[in-house]
Amino acid sequence: MLGHRPTESCFLACHDRPDLRQRGPPRLARTLVVSTLARDHLADRLEAELRMYSPLEAILNSAIRYVEARTGRHVDEQLLMLLFDRLGVNDARLAVERIKEMDLDSLDAG
Repeated sequence: MLGHRPTESCFLACHDRPDLRQRGPPRLARTLVVSTLARDHLADRLEAELRMYSPLEAILNSAIRYVEARTGRHVDEQLLMLLFDRLGVNDARLAVERIKEMDLDSLDAG
């Protein structure tokens, strides 16, 4: 993640370039720097959450296998999907897939 010094350097580099100031809105360089930092911060937070989430899902699957082994009965697939839905596992997986498929170059700015 970018720290304060690289941020200042990046902003100053953009701000001190007359050609950048003349080509776009006066706040373009600052807006781009702020947007980039926000994306970087959010990506770091998302990565940390996913690193914490993945083992939790593995523990849940392990618990289900334990119950199956202990009871000698297979957990019904429909019941399992309802449980995953109730715990938000399905929504989390869909959200990750949406992010993986996202193409920043094709996003509409408007």
